[in-house]
Amino acid sequence: MPGFAGMLLTMRMLAGLGAAGRVFVRALDRIGALRTLTAPLFARPRSVHRSVIAAFAAELRPRAFVRAAAAARAYDIETWRRVTCPVVAVRGSSDVFAAAADTAGFASRVGGYREGQRDDAGHFAHIERPDVVLAAISSLAPSSAPEPGVHGDPQPDCSPAIRSSHTRVARARSAG
Repeated sequence: MPGFAGMLLTMRMLAGLGAAGRVFVRALDRIGALRTLTAPLFARPRSVHRSVIAAFAAELRPRAFVRAAAAARAYDIETWRRVTCPVVAVRGSSDVFAAAADTAGFASRVGGYREGQRDDAGHFAHIERPDVVLAAISSLAPSSAPEPGVHGDPQPDCSPAIRSSHTRVARARSAG
């Protein structure tokens, strides 16, 4: 994946610079160059709010990215078979990190996997199309959640994280 390879090379260089790398990235942001450099992450980079680009500059962790990339080489994709709760994803068609072939891989390993693809989103669909992502998450809301178990507890496939997201979605709906 060329986008990932380019990002990894950049992160390695920035990690090697240490604190100077962070200063450099913030300088790129101040002069407006960071928007151009992050453009491959978005389907419509010009429509991404300035605060998102500023957050990239402030929150960039190049050493962590490099370590995560190294860990990914040894990652066992089969661990996804242990996921028993419903999984919903929104993937942008111009995502430089997630290939279209990944959909089949997850679907074959996660029984409750569903994915929507958007032509108007890149890697960060939650930033470019939060409405679509909220709708996808809402599909997991309590009205579509599994029936309670024998003792009234949620069934095992409804994890605390899913129940928590159900609560947040319900609050967001009631707030308007």
